[in-house]
Amino acid sequence: MVLLGNCTVLHVIGTEPSLHQPTFYFLAMLDFTDLCMGLSTVHTVLGVLWGFMQKISLDFCIAQSYFIHDLSSMESSVLLVMAFDSIYALFLVIMNLLLDAMLIIISYIVILHTVLAIASREERMKSLQTCVSHICAVLVFYIPIIGLTMVHRFGKHLSPMVHILMGNVYILFPPLMNPIIYSIKTQQIRRRVQKLFSLKAV
Repeated sequence: MVLLGNCTVLHVIGTEPSLHQPTFYFLAMLDFTDLCMGLSTVHTVLGVLWGFMQKISLDFCIAQSYFIHDLSSMESSVLLVMAFDSIYALFLVIMNLLLDAMLIIISYIVILHTVLAIASREERMKSLQTCVSHICAVLVFYIPIIGLTMVHRFGKHLSPMVHILMGNVYILFPPLMNPIIYSIKTQQIRRRVQKLFSLKAV
């Protein structure tokens, strides 16, 4: 699912000219990082779960730990840049609305009322959807990290299976959920994915 979801979003962004914009480039970077995170650990996880591997070498363990931490840092950086991009886009919308409002300010007493009167419902919903998608992606990334940290810090008495489960959630949950979040919340990607799989576009 991680491979299919992230590769689908990367394919859609790469092949659809209308998606060649900074926002979608950031999303492609996030998907690429998620894909690398999943691929760096999936063979070990599957090998242990299917009984092919009992242990891994120290060198392989160190290399895998390096990739996990490095890719986590990269994903956190991409999410930070996406947050700045969203804030900048919202800032431009608000500034445009305020500049328009200055022309009509004499007829209104409250500036907030002016901004809301000028902004269309569609513009407000689009801004809100962008924020919701980004907040969901941040939560999907940081909640497993916080959960894993809390289990390691306060859960020393817990079964080793809990630690293993939380580690797998931390590594596999964000790469699985990010394509779903952005495919559902971004109309351009959703329509292109539907077209890719020959579904009727909504």
